[in-house]
Amino acid sequence: MSGRIALAEIYLMAGEYAQALDAIESALRAGEQCGTRTWLASALRVKGEILVLMAPARWPQAKICFREALEVARTQQAKSLELRAATGLARLSCLEGSPEDAHNVLAPVHNWFTEGSETADLRDARTLLSEPR
Repeated sequence: MSGRIALAEIYLMAGEYAQALDAIESALRAGEQCGTRTWLASALRVKGEILVLMAPARWPQAKICFREALEVARTQQAKSLELRAATGLARLSCLEGSPEDAHNVLAPVHNWFTEGSETADLRDARTLLSEPR
């Protein structure tokens, strides 16, 4: 499943959104078939990222993906995955014109971290949190 997620991310970076969506859907189906949830939070977050970039009409679906990714990551106690999902949801909230919602979802997750403040994920989160509300 992780290879399919990586493939989806490659397509996403290349701007090939339809192929990215196909790859991530394949990853989600594979995970469902084998009953593994290990990569589910990552797959859902990537699907959300793809949907955001595809079209504003897909933003409601993206929001669902980010929220599901957050819940899975919390259940798995995977704080890094939770941060990535929260950052994706916060970024979408900003695009929708709801910076207060973005702050409310991202700040609690960001504030949990006491180490690694210079990681890319924490820098991205900090950038979003510094935007005016």
